[in-house]
Amino acid sequence: MINTQLPKSVKCYREMPVWRGEKIPKGLFNKHNTKSDVWGKLSILKGQLLYTVCDTGEETLLKEGQYMIIIPQQYHFITIPKNMNPSDIEIQIKFYKE
Repeated sequence: MINTQLPKSVKCYREMPVWRGEKIPKGLFNKHNTKSDVWGKLSILKGQLLYTVCDTGEETLLKEGQYMIIIPQQYHFITIPKNMNPSDIEIQIKFYKE
């Protein structure tokens, strides 16, 4: 299920650059989380990515134009689908907190 709601009380405090293909940080492909008061917004600008929540194993295929809201301290990772060429993927992450 795609989480599309940020709390109204949070504001963007950090915007990462647009990452393309091989420039996507390797750490995003490993289990990681945000701090207790930090929300994330992972936007798919081009291509597709698979987003996995570690606690539940829930996988969501995110397509171009979609995004995922990452809740604080939720362990997750991304995967490039086998049918996607990494050079055809562009993403951006923004971080929010109160």
